[in-house]
Amino acid sequence: MSKKIIFLLMLIVSLGAGARATEAQVPHLMRYQGVLLDHSGQPLEGVHTLNFRIYDALTGGNLLWNETQSGVPVTQGYFSVLLGNVASLNLPFDKDYYLTTEVGTDGEMSPRQKITSSPYAMRAEVADRAEVAETLVNNTWGPISLVDSKVGIGTSTPSQMLHIYKAGDTAGLIIEQGTADTNLDAGLYFKEAGVYKWAIYEDADDADKLRIGSGNGSEVVMTVTQDGNVGIGTTIPGNILTVMQGSPTDPIADSWTVHPSDRAHKQVLGPAAGGYLDQVRSTQLYEWKRAPLVSDEEAKEALGPADPTAEALNAKKEELVRLKTSLPKFATKRVGMVIDDENVPPEILTFHPDGTKAGIDLLAYIGYLHAALKEATLKMDTLESRLNAIEKQ
Repeated sequence: MSKKIIFLLMLIVSLGAGARATEAQVPHLMRYQGVLLDHSGQPLEGVHTLNFRIYDALTGGNLLWNETQSGVPVTQGYFSVLLGNVASLNLPFDKDYYLTTEVGTDGEMSPRQKITSSPYAMRAEVADRAEVAETLVNNTWGPISLVDSKVGIGTSTPSQMLHIYKAGDTAGLIIEQGTADTNLDAGLYFKEAGVYKWAIYEDADDADKLRIGSGNGSEVVMTVTQDGNVGIGTTIPGNILTVMQGSPTDPIADSWTVHPSDRAHKQVLGPAAGGYLDQVRSTQLYEWKRAPLVSDEEAKEALGPADPTAEALNAKKEELVRLKTSLPKFATKRVGMVIDDENVPPEILTFHPDGTKAGIDLLAYIGYLHAALKEATLKMDTLESRLNAIEKQ
């Protein structure tokens, strides 16, 4: 009994959830439905063997793919199959294809049916990887890879969640969540020649702080708190800007060095009332030396990348304190006031947010000394005038 086929529907392809994984993991299946009629136009019933073939031309051409599905149920002529269930449907779908169907051994039905655009969704899955990768290769970038949920651009062996590497250069970019082997916090890490150069990352132990550091982040260069305070060389800035004592030159660890001093930046209240000389004279002078300070971060950097014990950390801090004590800036005697002297003028002090004394504002201190010097000069001028008058008598 001869048969013929009327094609009603062609529905594409169900790609598995891993459609962006390697091609071997992607099931290439195409839903194909139709109606089978006999020579008198009556729909077929029962179970049939169907042969499917794909060619690259409407007539003649090359056979590109074929499979035979046995036991296909046909109800009132209607059948539905998944092409690719028997033989892998691994065509690239980058040009026109034509499908034929044969029932049993009755011969291929004609004309061949052109496969419409829907199956070319499989081509998009290939293009997303191959064409983009080809573009990157043409621009001296390497492959795009997905390995164990890690994405690599320019590298086939990504070490973190996102690893970007430019072939021919040593600089790269890693964006990552810390892992057991690296123990790095989430952030941006830049490497050169396999060595971490600097990082911007959120402190896993204190989510309210953003760190900017060198190396793998163990040496904190700058900290920004959620309150807007910025610390340089310290992880606990107590003010809008806190500069930590202990750098090799320590140029601005205690104050600014330059301030605007024109009337546009100052509300001038009038001439100073006086009494500055007496205030300075009543303030005790002390000899003092700077106390060398060593932070935990400085000691950790000196110990290396390993996570030190509390004992090792304290021992390294004591060692660094002894080394710093011999440096000229810590060994030199100095003369001045200390903030816990009850006679220190409050006008020259700086304060912590809780109101406790924090230090001396050097700019205010210079202004105060200028006023006191002017008073002393006026007194000397008065005494000189009196002496001159006495000599003339």
